[in-house]
Amino acid sequence: MNKLEDFTKVNIIKDKTGVEGGYVYHKADRGGETNHGITKALADDYKEKLAVLFRWDGTMMNLSEEMAFWLYDTHFWKRMKGDELLAIHPLIADKCFDVCINSGVTQGIKNLQLVLNLNNNSQKLYSDVGVDGAIGKATLQALSSYVRLRGSEGIERLIVMLLAEQGGFYSRITQSRGANEAFYYGWAGRVARDMKIYSKILWG
Repeated sequence: MNKLEDFTKVNIIKDKTGVEGGYVYHKADRGGETNHGITKALADDYKEKLAVLFRWDGTMMNLSEEMAFWLYDTHFWKRMKGDELLAIHPLIADKCFDVCINSGVTQGIKNLQLVLNLNNNSQKLYSDVGVDGAIGKATLQALSSYVRLRGSEGIERLIVMLLAEQGGFYSRITQSRGANEAFYYGWAGRVARDMKIYSKILWG
């Protein structure tokens, strides 16, 4: 995706599905088997619906990209209120979605909430929001206020700070669990990829 208008819901989900790749089973990964970035545990949570909608047989190797798209939309996009974030700014929605699918919805929203609280000038611009990982009216209002008051420069800096929080999270979980070193370099590549894409759009 090369232009801001390319960042639609469908394109965002398809792009991240492509980044996640196909079937993987890495012994160091607590998620166990994954396919298109979907863990077996998540797929099993929706097993009955996937069987009805897509005739899934429960085998991770047979989890199709179409099924993954449905799971990304249902379990991640809707829970993080992706449509509302997209309406505020597409790149914010894209980055939150990326963190949510890779690190969990709670972590993805916590990153956003923390950055918003640190940028309200001691609540002179807008009120603090709870850093609870649950996005609601207060978080969306704070984000809207931030964008309205800080403008294009504020959007640029918010994106940078969200990337920084993502990298910091990877560092912390790798320090706390040595086995995560198997994934740390790849996670850094995930941040670098989006940094390059966002830089071209924001700064040309």
